[in-house]
Amino acid sequence: MNKSIAQGRKSSIRSPLGINAGGLIHTFLGTLGLYLLISKSYFAFDMIKYVGFFKLKNNKVVMDFEDENKPQKKGKSDFWVGFFTNTLN
Repeated sequence: MNKSIAQGRKSSIRSPLGINAGGLIHTFLGTLGLYLLISKSYFAFDMIKYVGFFKLKNNKVVMDFEDENKPQKKGKSDFWVGFFTNTLN
């Protein structure tokens, strides 16, 4: 918003494109770093493999039907769900 007011339309279009391109590079380099770390460490690879195995083995599908007597969650919990989902991704 600051760019579009101060410098015009072209700058307001280019600025978010640069931000997104930087985010893609950041994600790529982070992924590359994790790949190199895991590929060089047998311990890290084995730990990820075993954690994934036990996660899949103990995966249980639970159907949670809404109960009319059950109190509904408020907006704060929605905020924290979104916050932790984005942070942990």
